[in-house]
Amino acid sequence: MDRFINLYILFYLIVGNIIFGIVNRKFSSDDAPIIKRDKSYRMLHTIRFSLLFIWAVGFFLAELNQLKLLPQAEPTRTYIRLFGLILFTLGGLWILWSRWTLGKWFSTKFAIKKGHQIIKTGPYKIMRHPIYLGGTLAIWGFTLALDSLITLLILAIPIPITFYLNIKAEERLFLKEMAGEYQKYQQEVPRLIPFLKTKAKT
Repeated sequence: MDRFINLYILFYLIVGNIIFGIVNRKFSSDDAPIIKRDKSYRMLHTIRFSLLFIWAVGFFLAELNQLKLLPQAEPTRTYIRLFGLILFTLGGLWILWSRWTLGKWFSTKFAIKKGHQIIKTGPYKIMRHPIYLGGTLAIWGFTLALDSLITLLILAIPIPITFYLNIKAEERLFLKEMAGEYQKYQQEVPRLIPFLKTKAKT
């Protein structure tokens, strides 16, 4: 079972990244020029890539020293790992659906594009930031599936914090450039948890 889970994770990461790249390429020809952006995206991307590098080294060392996250009694450990695998899969699929729904308005650079539209269909009908929710679920599932303490400490806790900072930066930009329309969207659609209405900050 351990081999199956590990191979599944590797396969899913490879295939998922290929599909994500294909989706990006599909919409790149229609990509609108960027007219406004929040410069904090560079810092947050750098932090995440640094965390991934540190994790890769730490994961190798942790595996050598058998630093595990889960209780090692069977079948409990296997059940939790399989649950993590399901969470990892669903999170990835949620990201891909959200990316497809955004189409040409997707950007990794916290940007407003020429003629920018606020998407309110698909997952964006029930939450404002579905990609970050999908990313968080995928990382938590990845951590459980790997049974890795070092993954919890270096990825599963810090990266969702960077997602939160992403959200704050993006919403700050949208409120500045598309104030009325985005404020209305905030009032109608919750940030991350579907159907949980919260008072929007202006």
